[in-house]
Amino acid sequence: NPAPFGGWLMGPDQATALMSSSPELLLWQEGTRLSTRPIKGTMARGTTEEEDLDLIQRMVSSEKETAEHLMLVDLERNDLGRICVPGTVQWSMWRVESYPNVHHLVSEVTGDMRSDFDGYDALEAVFPGGSITGCPKTATIAAIDELEGDARQAWTGSLGFYDGRTQNGMWSILIRTLQANKSEDQWRARLLAGGGLTIGSVPQDEVHECKL
Repeated sequence: NPAPFGGWLMGPDQATALMSSSPELLLWQEGTRLSTRPIKGTMARGTTEEEDLDLIQRMVSSEKETAEHLMLVDLERNDLGRICVPGTVQWSMWRVESYPNVHHLVSEVTGDMRSDFDGYDALEAVFPGGSITGCPKTATIAAIDELEGDARQAWTGSLGFYDGRTQNGMWSILIRTLQANKSEDQWRARLLAGGGLTIGSVPQDEVHECKL
């Protein structure tokens, strides 16, 4: 499943490797220009072109999928708004992106970072990704921590780079990611999946979406 923000990280000193096929951009930076591309809204691919188009139509006309997406857009606008010049944060390019197994609803939120901030501040402002937490972000993070009771490690974190000299950077969200750890000359891997729940969620549909 080729993905635009896939990545590989090998840490020999930590005996850890990450293999990610992520379609989601957490943060892109070029100078003071910032961008994040929230994904919320997922539908399986069809087996024929006609079925494929029908499934896309079902996704874009779904009140639940649209509401979730707009909630996430507002959350990311708020995150960027805390470090960007007032009036520069914009929402654009709401679209459907199609991958080998799924269709996604994707938007772009951009802004111009204030001069008293840098790339580390920008990463802190948007991390963790809103599609992972939902909102309000602080409250949902606390709830996730209490309910799961176990550290996620790399999963739903971020992988990327930042160059302080050029003020350029790019960070993905680590979904569809396998983490492997080596112990006593043996590798052990784990692959996690999850989904966001709303009052309008159908449990069986959410479980199915996790398997796409």
